[in-house]
Amino acid sequence: MISKYKTYLEKKLKEAGVKGKIYKSGKELKASGAVNVGAIIFEEEKFEKDGSKKKYIKKDGTKVKRTRKFIRKTKLSVIIGDYTEEKVEETFSKFLSIIDTGLDDGNGNYVEINVLDSDWVDKNDSILKSNMAVQVLIEFVGGIYKDIEFIKVNEVEIIDVEIEKRSD
Repeated sequence: MISKYKTYLEKKLKEAGVKGKIYKSGKELKASGAVNVGAIIFEEEKFEKDGSKKKYIKKDGTKVKRTRKFIRKTKLSVIIGDYTEEKVEETFSKFLSIIDTGLDDGNGNYVEINVLDSDWVDKNDSILKSNMAVQVLIEFVGGIYKDIEFIKVNEVEIIDVEIEKRSD
């Protein structure tokens, strides 16, 4: 899922106006020397037990009981840097305006997207060549799921039935 989240954020950075390569590691970003930068860096991933259940119909029509075994929280940092504070603010504001509240994980499960916080740094406090940069922490809240198919009654064959009388 992390690669899906990175791809999603990369698309949004491009839409917001970040030009050039979007860096995927701090080491790569530091070595780049670029001024107009965009980067997506993995921060952390945490899991919590859940156990919530719901009935669900898959795309092929199969009915299942879907159990969310774990809540999965993945945090990624997005960095936007440029020549001026105004340009960073413009790109950052556009980025925030086009971020969705959630996305589909590809299996019919909703993944919530939360913008947690941001840090602004100027050239003197940063490893970047940019005059101004903002780093924003984005959290994706999804899950790890297990499906159990419901058996269709018309597909069950009863071979033998025994009936015993209770002795009360």
